[in-house]
Amino acid sequence: MGLFRRKTADPRERDDLLAEIELLRQRLDEADLQKDRLYAKLHVVAETSMGIDERVRSLDHAREQFDDRLDSIDEARLALDDRVGMISSTSAELHDRLGYMGDLSCKVQELSSRLTTAPPTVPPPPPPVRDDPRVDALTERLALIETKNQEIDDLHQAIAALTDGSTTDASEADDDRLTDLAGRLDDVTATLETQRDELAESKAGLEEIDAMRTDMASMTSKVSSLDSRMRSISFELTNQLTELSDDLQRLLDRPDLEPGPQIDPDQLQFTLNTQIEEKVGQALGAIHQSTERLAAEQARYEIKFREDLAELAERLRRPALH
Repeated sequence: MGLFRRKTADPRERDDLLAEIELLRQRLDEADLQKDRLYAKLHVVAETSMGIDERVRSLDHAREQFDDRLDSIDEARLALDDRVGMISSTSAELHDRLGYMGDLSCKVQELSSRLTTAPPTVPPPPPPVRDDPRVDALTERLALIETKNQEIDDLHQAIAALTDGSTTDASEADDDRLTDLAGRLDDVTATLETQRDELAESKAGLEEIDAMRTDMASMTSKVSSLDSRMRSISFELTNQLTELSDDLQRLLDRPDLEPGPQIDPDQLQFTLNTQIEEKVGQALGAIHQSTERLAAEQARYEIKFREDLAELAERLRRPALH
């Protein structure tokens, strides 16, 4: 027993239904076009992610080189500390020797003053000339004493010259070298601290990039899920439209074998159109809402990425200026 009974074949109603189906197909094509645009945006995001990965790898390499440079600076600073310690030890020994030489100079001066301030003795009357070997020995001893006195005077003059001249110059030169080395050590330490601060800032920028990559991976997962949902909805709508089109075609082409209840074709068309419009509207509304949310989220991530990338580039440019 048939469900519907057609009074008369109205080509206009059939054309209206086919036009409505064609309109729905066009809306599905528009949804497919939006999906293709979304794929294009995803491709751009993937290329941007690859660029970020390459940049991160280059930053890792630069960070390794910077760590090697810091290690070499630490080694040079340790070697400089050892050298400064050796110079300090040598300077202390030199000051000790200068003190010892000063004491020796004081003793020589005291001995010289004692020799020069001794009261002259009146020589006794010369004894009669006799050929006595003891007199010859005494004469030799007096000559030896005079020679020793002359050597003491020469040594005193040499010590005074050394104390007044070369010793003072050597001490001043060592002090100047120590001052210069201390200043260089302070400069190297300040530069090292500055570079460590810049390295900490670069590491913070890399951590921000890692967080941004995680967010982009999450966004890619959401896009994939949305794409799967869009495919499922599109496939389901296509099947429903095909089934409705076939059912309408069969109803319109089927001859009236048995009488049935009278149904207004306009009411039938209105009911079918309402159901189709409702389902398609719900599906397209969900698609548009998801697409708009994804576009807004993508724009926000792109702005954040550009700001972080510019800030990181500025941080990496600072060490080159030093």
